[in-house]
Amino acid sequence: MAMLTILAHRERIETVSYTLNFDRKDQPGSGYGLPCDKAGNLIGDNFGTKESREAQAAQLRASGEYHAPYVQDYHNSYVEPASGRCKCGSVVCLSDGLENYCEGCDACYNLCGQRVYPELTEERYEDDY
Repeated sequence: MAMLTILAHRERIETVSYTLNFDRKDQPGSGYGLPCDKAGNLIGDNFGTKESREAQAAQLRASGEYHAPYVQDYHNSYVEPASGRCKCGSVVCLSDGLENYCEGCDACYNLCGQRVYPELTEERYEDDY
């Protein structure tokens, strides 16, 4: 059975992000969370600059409506799929369990990088019903 040359193995990526949380005194469970580092230093993101975040935090502290801020961590993970080089030279992303098509030659590979022929399996399953 023809196989790809594996370039990168599947890998689980784990990230940690932090927010500086301001919880409302009169409504438990509600408030604001601003992006920060592990030490609670505010940082910019796609929705605001570091300076705008610091101004928001100053307003929240001055209002007196919020408890003392605290840092909360968020753990996230995802899987980076494997990739391999097809015989035609194109790189194939192996993200689907059964059908990963090469854009260069339209060959199809499974998650392990083995060449498969989905049109044959579809016919076989159709005959069973």
